[in-house]
Amino acid sequence: MTAKEWLGRAWEIDKEIRALKREALAAKDLALSITARFDGEKVQTSKENYAENAMVRYLDYSDRIARRTEELFAVKIEAYEMILQVDSRELRTLLSLRYLSYLTWEQIAEEMEVDVRHVYRLHKAALLEAELLIF
Repeated sequence: MTAKEWLGRAWEIDKEIRALKREALAAKDLALSITARFDGEKVQTSKENYAENAMVRYLDYSDRIARRTEELFAVKIEAYEMILQVDSRELRTLLSLRYLSYLTWEQIAEEMEVDVRHVYRLHKAALLEAELLIF
């Protein structure tokens, strides 16, 4: 795995966390959408409480999502801690903007007030230093 791939995990993790949050909301909506019939007709007698079961399933699913989110944040923190070890403030800034804030090269150039070609050169230098810190 290259430094770029290793750092890129944070980006992928962020996408997965957003997807998990959407899943949690969908599960909550499903759990809350189960309602009882109040039209006076009794079709079948059942001792099972569907609303309660749906809520229990939702809470279990939410717990699993929360645990996975914590695991993902731990990996993201690894990337952050590695970036902090880079000697150059300029290279740390570039790595943070790219791999933790997910800015485009153009946005990074604007933020750092440099030409985008200079950002590419800085990125190459930053990855070389990151390789030494990671591996």
